[in-house]
Amino acid sequence: MIVPGLSSARVPVRVRLYLALVIALVIAPIVDLQGQGPKDLTPLRMVISEILSGLILGAVARLLIEAIEFFGATISSYIGLSGISGSMEDGHPQSAVALLISATAVLLLILMDFPLYLVSILIRSYSDLPLAAMPDSGAMLRTITAALSSAFVVGAQISAPFIVYAIIINAMFGILGRLVPQLPSYFISVPFVALGGLALLFLVLGQLLLVLGSAISRLALP
Repeated sequence: MIVPGLSSARVPVRVRLYLALVIALVIAPIVDLQGQGPKDLTPLRMVISEILSGLILGAVARLLIEAIEFFGATISSYIGLSGISGSMEDGHPQSAVALLISATAVLLLILMDFPLYLVSILIRSYSDLPLAAMPDSGAMLRTITAALSSAFVVGAQISAPFIVYAIIINAMFGILGRLVPQLPSYFISVPFVALGGLALLFLVLGQLLLVLGSAISRLALP
């Protein structure tokens, strides 16, 4: 429901349901659940504990994509392209640059076999977290905190060139506006800022992909 790519609004709910059933049927014979968990295994307790465990597993990757979308939106505002919107993951409008960056990140996740890695983590989670055992709240908070910290660092690395570009270009046109007050610097600067931002995006796109790939390879799941 929340893992990047599969949680997209473009993937039908029935497809996600069938996929969850298939994964459950594949994992059930592999995982040895005998003697695990508390003795009073009630269906409600099992459902709640498994939902919490699944949310933790999916939230780590989800936070990375959300951070990339957020910093992609800031990049769009830095280069003056925030008015051009689209949507992919959740159906809510996104700027064109944010959509490009987030779609690239999701594509890299799929190409780097992240779904298979997630299934392997799910299988191993039953040895670390017994069936129907509630996740430790402290461990959950530490995991989410580490995921947020890593996602923020990746987002800052992606947007750093554009922050520097926005500071320089706005300072230049600010000085121009003070030197020539009659010149409508704002209206003149819009096409130059957008053109320069697109040129910068073209130049740093290769490094941006390397940063995303490195972040995905270091993705730590509980």
